Amino acid sequence: MLWLVIQRCWPLLKRKPREYRVLLSHDVDRPLSTTGRSAYRVARSLAADVVKRRDLGLAARRVRAYMRARRGVILEDPCDTFDFIMTESERRGWRSAFYFMAGGDEPGIDETTTSARRGCVVSSAASADASMNSAFTPVTGRTGIP
Repeated sequence: MLWLVIQRCWPLLKRKPREYRVLLSHDVDRPLSTTGRSAYRVARSLAADVVKRRDLGLAARRVRAYMRARRGVILEDPCDTFDFIMTESERRGWRSAFYFMAGGDEPGIDETTTSARRGCVVSSAASADASMNSAFTPVTGRTGIP
């Protein structure tokens, strides 16, 4: 509507062609579902997989991931979908930004930041607990961004 009024006042004025870009952002509160978690918390997630989500396959993957995480292997965590997300973003020519919650009790953020090596934005944001700590300093890493 505004453009119609402007065009009427200045008929020789040309409008810039519009372009759009897809800017994906992913807020990551819990990067891994089993690494560093107590058996009780994993058991609650398993119960939710079966009862609430009705997904026995997810429950089985979570059990395997928990057993492997206890041996230090975190490659098969059900929540570790970062490679999939980055591959799909790259396939479409999109750029992804991952924002990790820092300062809580969430383990594994260092292991999952491979996205920085693939040209994605990786950033950490203070959790409520960390922001109360005066010693906390947020860290932002930007890689591959012109």
